[in-house]
Amino acid sequence: RFIQNITPATSPVFKNGTNMLTAAKNIRILVVAADTEPHLDGIEAEARELRSLLMSYRNKGYAIQYEVWLPNAVTFDRFHNVLMQEKYDIIHYIGHGLHRPRSPEDDALYFYEGENRSGEIKPFTARLLQSILTDYKVKMFYLSCCEGTATSASDAAPNDDFLGIAHALVAAGVPTVLGYRWPVSDSGALLLATKFYEYFLFSGDPAIALWQARKRVAEQSRDEKAWLSPILIHQD
Repeated sequence: RFIQNITPATSPVFKNGTNMLTAAKNIRILVVAADTEPHLDGIEAEARELRSLLMSYRNKGYAIQYEVWLPNAVTFDRFHNVLMQEKYDIIHYIGHGLHRPRSPEDDALYFYEGENRSGEIKPFTARLLQSILTDYKVKMFYLSCCEGTATSASDAAPNDDFLGIAHALVAAGVPTVLGYRWPVSDSGALLLATKFYEYFLFSGDPAIALWQARKRVAEQSRDEKAWLSPILIHQD
């Protein structure tokens, strides 16, 4: 999908299909696994699988730097602070997401207040994401959570600001956003994520990478919603 009347605040990760083996400089990737209640084993499993994948590609000479936050190290404030540091080109969030059809500015990703999954669970709202990322640029945001790209009808947004989490990220100027409209299984989310990065690291094109990843998921099971649910919003 493409968004009209919004100009990206920064360029995409790559242009013209350059891949990460031939990139002039390292692409910086952050994987954040925020395992709040209800607990899902697949959240940490996806983070560990991506860590292994990124390590293997870096060892092959691909121009990437990466950091993986497992659940015990993830907090609301740590995520808030890293968004403001412009340290990463790609942020991959794994966790819970919620869409509120009548108040999409309150759509949220969820984090514990303290380390080791302690304290209250706090919502990182679409409004807060849009506010921070308007000034601090990210090139791609992958929402591996329920309803990350779900949107409300246009009359649900106050002053037509934004209609959900993905729309808020695009409104902030993020050129590439990928996520799910509907809930998907842990296994489906893990398979789509790993296949997406395998193809993306090679091709440099998120549209081709998602197309290939969806095919791989569908080949395993046509009943798995992870091949139907993703939406990619990309502005070149």
